[in-house]
Amino acid sequence: MQRTAKPPIADLAETLAAAMVALDPGEQELALGLYRTLAEGEPVSVGALADDLGRDRTEVAKALEDWPGLFRADDGRIISFCGLAIPEMPHSFRVAWDALFIPGLIGRTAEVQSRSPASGEGVRLIVDPDAVRELEPEATTVSMLAPTEAFDSGGIMSFCHFVHFFPAWSEGEEWVAGHEGTFLLSVSEAHELGWLVNHKQFGALLPSTAGDRAGSP
Repeated sequence: MQRTAKPPIADLAETLAAAMVALDPGEQELALGLYRTLAEGEPVSVGALADDLGRDRTEVAKALEDWPGLFRADDGRIISFCGLAIPEMPHSFRVAWDALFIPGLIGRTAEVQSRSPASGEGVRLIVDPDAVRELEPEATTVSMLAPTEAFDSGGIMSFCHFVHFFPAWSEGEEWVAGHEGTFLLSVSEAHELGWLVNHKQFGALLPSTAGDRAGSP
């Protein structure tokens, strides 16, 4: 199987942003509000979300009706949205890269624990909105895939199945060798990728930081 070359991070950010749902300013505000409310650790009702944002309940319900990546409990309340889920505790992430870009959206630090799909070895990291503060093991790497189609519900799942933490580069290399289209990023590269995509999607709604990345929009 031919190895997939790692694209430049800026190019990969463009590809990922293009695969995501294009949001108008009102939808950007709604998405960020949902992320931040869900981060409180409880299922989110559409009515409560609308009230928090000062938006019309009917308008918000309609906007969220067919949003890819949104999952509800039996009572209709939202329990997961585009990578952030609350099965048992706040800040539960569905896939490795979620843990690196969502803290920047919710403005909170997340403690992340994951396991390699190859060896089962654990990985632990603390992710601030602007940086990865702790990483164990330090050699941890992230598998990644450049999407070739838009992220509808099926596209999200097909992407997520290929994005994982590995405690060592060699372990990650062995895994990507068996999964066509995948390649490895360092954790810092994956975090940088998340920062770029966040700002492409949400722009002025996210605060600039003292450590503005090169190549940011």
